[in-house]
Amino acid sequence: MELVLNEDQELIAKTAADFVAENSPISRVRELRDSADPLGFSRPLWREMAELGWVGIPIDEAFGGAGMGLAELAIVLEALGKNLAPEPFLSSVLLGARILDRGGEPSQRREWLTAIAGGEKLLTLAYQEAGSRYDVCHCETEAETTSAGYRIRGEKQQVLDAAAADAIVVVARTAGRSPEREGLSLFLVPAGAAGLEVTPQTRVD
Repeated sequence: MELVLNEDQELIAKTAADFVAENSPISRVRELRDSADPLGFSRPLWREMAELGWVGIPIDEAFGGAGMGLAELAIVLEALGKNLAPEPFLSSVLLGARILDRGGEPSQRREWLTAIAGGEKLLTLAYQEAGSRYDVCHCETEAETTSAGYRIRGEKQQVLDAAAADAIVVVARTAGRSPEREGLSLFLVPAGAAGLEVTPQTRVD
């Protein structure tokens, strides 16, 4: 099925294609890789994307976003993917922001979605575990109640842009056992939380 773009979507597609071609050629990705850049992307470029409104595409207008849909999001992702642009669009916008929008408390949504749409903060999702093969229900990470809230025990793998994220949405089990669907909960964990360790990995792509 062919996606027929409307006038606004065609404008987004052209703007995105031109922006990526000018600011993120393939040679840039190689330079970041060869220099072992600890961040792996450009924060100034990310802020420019936010100013263009891309980062806020799926975020409600009440939080400074554009309130658009998956079609517009896919248009930008296609342009970024064509040149392997390493900015954290997939992790922070498609995964982090959309999950927080659906599962977060009103105060969390107001604080974090506004900051994400403005290009000020990054969010990512941690759900994969050893042997899970993308099955979100395969979760052995546990969250237990304490006098201060919750304590999470477990290890996640392949968490996109975790080293740069300001917070991580962690899937943990509060009931049941893997691979049951029931009993899974989402926790918003700040990057500086006690006991949180992040081990950066160099990826091929």
